[in-house]
Amino acid sequence: MSCKSKFRLPVGLVMPVIAILLSISGPGYSAGTDIELVRDGKTQFAVVLPSDPEPEENLAAQELIDAIRQMTGARLSIGKSTDNGSKIYLGSVEAFVKSGMLSQIVGSIPVLNPEQYVTFAQGGNFLMLGGSPQAVLWAVYGLLQDFGCRWYMPGKAGEVIPSRKHLSIGSDQRIMGPAFPYREIAFVWGRSPERQEAHRLWKQRNRFATPPIKIGHNFKASLPPEASFEKRPDLYALFGGQRVKQQICTTHPDVIRMVIRTINEYFDEHPDVLCYALGPDDNVDFCECERCRALDTGEYDDELERPVVTDRYIAFANQVAEGIQERHPGKMVSIFAYNNHIKPPVNHPVLPQIAVFFTTNRYCAGHGIGDPVCSSRQQMKIDLARWAELSTHVYIFDYDPAPYNSEFQWPLFGARAREMDIYKTLGVKGIFSHSSASWATLSPNFWVTGQCLWGTDCTARELLRDYCDGFFGMDPQGPSSAGLQEIADNMFSFYENLEGCFTAYRPQLKWESQDYKTIYSSRCLRACRDYLNRTLKAAQSVSLPQRDIVISRVEMVDLGFQYLENYVACQRLLEKNSGGEQFVSSLKACFHAVETMLEMNPDYIEGRSAVSDVIRGLSEGRNLKTDAPFGLVTKWNVIGPFDNTGLLGHNGVFPPEKEINLDAQYEGAEGPVAWRIIDASERLGYIDLLQHFKRQDWASIYALNYIQASHECDVQLRMGSNDGMKLWIDGELLLDTGDGGRPAYFDSDIIPVHLKAGVTPVLLKVSQMERSWGFYFRITDTDGRQYKDIRLSPVPFQ
Repeated sequence: MSCKSKFRLPVGLVMPVIAILLSISGPGYSAGTDIELVRDGKTQFAVVLPSDPEPEENLAAQELIDAIRQMTGARLSIGKSTDNGSKIYLGSVEAFVKSGMLSQIVGSIPVLNPEQYVTFAQGGNFLMLGGSPQAVLWAVYGLLQDFGCRWYMPGKAGEVIPSRKHLSIGSDQRIMGPAFPYREIAFVWGRSPERQEAHRLWKQRNRFATPPIKIGHNFKASLPPEASFEKRPDLYALFGGQRVKQQICTTHPDVIRMVIRTINEYFDEHPDVLCYALGPDDNVDFCECERCRALDTGEYDDELERPVVTDRYIAFANQVAEGIQERHPGKMVSIFAYNNHIKPPVNHPVLPQIAVFFTTNRYCAGHGIGDPVCSSRQQMKIDLARWAELSTHVYIFDYDPAPYNSEFQWPLFGARAREMDIYKTLGVKGIFSHSSASWATLSPNFWVTGQCLWGTDCTARELLRDYCDGFFGMDPQGPSSAGLQEIADNMFSFYENLEGCFTAYRPQLKWESQDYKTIYSSRCLRACRDYLNRTLKAAQSVSLPQRDIVISRVEMVDLGFQYLENYVACQRLLEKNSGGEQFVSSLKACFHAVETMLEMNPDYIEGRSAVSDVIRGLSEGRNLKTDAPFGLVTKWNVIGPFDNTGLLGHNGVFPPEKEINLDAQYEGAEGPVAWRIIDASERLGYIDLLQHFKRQDWASIYALNYIQASHECDVQLRMGSNDGMKLWIDGELLLDTGDGGRPAYFDSDIIPVHLKAGVTPVLLKVSQMERSWGFYFRITDTDGRQYKDIRLSPVPFQ
């Protein structure tokens, strides 16, 4: 792109580096003169690697050679430094020194950090030298980006390699490096090996990278096996007057000693890891013993209805960090500033051996820290600045999109571009973005985030222009035909309208926010639809071979937008208490858009969260009386609740696990319980257990169904639960998700099963902690399509 990195070193620091360079004869280039790499599809250059290249250096050479060939038809070869002709020297400075290919070193040489690289011309040759083999790869992708190559989404669907007759390289010296050392987008859902590889390659080509700093909710997992809850309940949180498994007691001397031992043993086995994850488990039920409470400041979090526990958390982390220094000096632990420990500590310092991941979940999810009128994000700025004063290792843990947003458009690309300078000024070291792989609706966010983390002087508008000119116009440096220019212009206006609606929405957006009918006004949706329709029409006139790829990209965005349009239509009909055929038609169109996207490319939409969130958002508190989508099973025979206090119920054994007797009564958590049939058809197939049981926290229930198959068959049982779930088929335990908390998502768990001919009972156990409680269940063929050659009944077939 035309905007360059604003984080390269000044020229005055570059010149001494040139003193280390090769003694090479050949035609010289004056400063500022471009080097002609390819002319009319031919090149005189060869790539020269160090004598014993690292895998990253070999990969860098191959990526360069392949891209140049695709762009121009010219074929770069791998050569030697002694060959005649012009060369591209490609490798790390250290490797070239060890190869003996560098002349004598003169003067002061600034050291490149492992992600920096220097490029320049000398003696008719071009040199791309990295501070590490990894940086050599970054140098190649930076050069290819200057040539107009882009990777906007994974796979060929997102690749742009423009055609060029000529390629030139600037001869001036530059040292380049990323703006932030920690750059990660984590697509949280599990994917097939093929999709995982495509995402890995997309991140590599967009120069994402993370240092060996581990993060995660890891308190209980940091205790050794002999400290299990069953053996040592005294090591766990005192909550509500009893010991519970949710958290550990961070002031217990044995806990501190054991955690230090665990971390020391971890670093013994993983010496290359810099930082161990020491995040609390993902809940707010911290210990209420006197020792722990004595470290608190007395501040109370009204929203979470819990005390602020930052000081006790920092005191614990400090003790652990100090405890590992003797055996592993310089090693660190990472913590979360999150939930009721997001506020900075008051009475305790943050040791240099602690990395703070500042989590944005308590702040507005629809605006960035660069939005001057969003009071929530401005409060975040104040809190973040204080953490940055206390710690030299602060990272952002962000969400894109906000969890439970149904995978709809959440246009944060402008917010990302506007906030990076602020993060840099505050001393933030990088960003971990918790994301969903829904490229049909979110791809501009992901690509722009990558560009900003590397560091450019592009504005949000310029980055969006690059995205539209490249992805839809086939060349980010300017569409080559009037037809492509029209398409790129229309898509630019489409995305500008989307973001404009989002930035104009001033209330704080939180997780599970489904107020799309207000965020996206009828006027906004009509304007976006108009731009898309114009684009679809213009794409039909594009000449082959560009026509097919342009149409597929526009159709991808169109399907994602149809999904939003029909969901908003459903919301507005419900607001008017209007259902009937119009509502059913819009609902079916909403789910049809999801199904179509998944069939076309599983990267287009994260179907599990999309379906789950739509069902939850539309059916919550309503009686919709329409068919459940995707073959979800709505009628179940249930019994309970049984006690799950301290999460003991999920791992315990209640009578339904020993026998299925539909006439029996058992002692439950609050008196006798018996089997009864529930029907969740009005919930579109989400079994909301809060609607059917009076006890709504710390409980377990069993749900029973019978599957009748006319012949043997292979199927998949697909389910999701809030919180833990167990599954038995014909009495055999096939799934145990554990006793921890999790949201209920469509198809979270997929279990292959070979059904026998006849009747097979399926028994579920769904265990609840607090708040939401429910599950999804359906049966598909081995390709994920609804399996119709079976019958289900909550009572035995006659």
